[in-house]
Amino acid sequence: GSTIADAYDVIAYNGDGTISNIKSYIIFGSTIQYAQYDFTYNGGKLSKLDLKEIDFNSGQLNPSSSSTFTYSGDNISQTVTTYYNDTGGVDDVATLAYAFDTNENYFRKNNAIFTDYLFVDALDGTIIPLLLSANNVTKVTEGADETALAYTLDSNQNFYEFLFGGA
Repeated sequence: GSTIADAYDVIAYNGDGTISNIKSYIIFGSTIQYAQYDFTYNGGKLSKLDLKEIDFNSGQLNPSSSSTFTYSGDNISQTVTTYYNDTGGVDDVATLAYAFDTNENYFRKNNAIFTDYLFVDALDGTIIPLLLSANNVTKVTEGADETALAYTLDSNQNFYEFLFGGA
């Protein structure tokens, strides 16, 4: 196989070691930045995540979503994510509440899984509580809709299966 990348990400860090932004590039003859994730912190905790994605017609990065985070202790208990349409108008606003167990966060415990989520196009504010909270998300609620999350552990208490909706 080829050793030439088709796409890659570049991470910039703040002075305290937290992530400042992630820029995602794809190579179509030339290198094109197609996405950028900007991270904002307050008191050492992530408070906002802004995502910009390329408009291939204009070649410009435009706002795609913006998420804010509310904490309960060291867990992100609520996210409010605003999704933007192609003209920059608000397309949808999703307010999600998260419930937790008391176990150490399995995603944070296994750096390989954590890193996989950082380098995927699906990263937005709704996923952040699973990655950055101290404990494990067991339920996500949006309005009247609830989704249970379950983790299957091996004998070393590492999770190897992650179930949405208990399925």
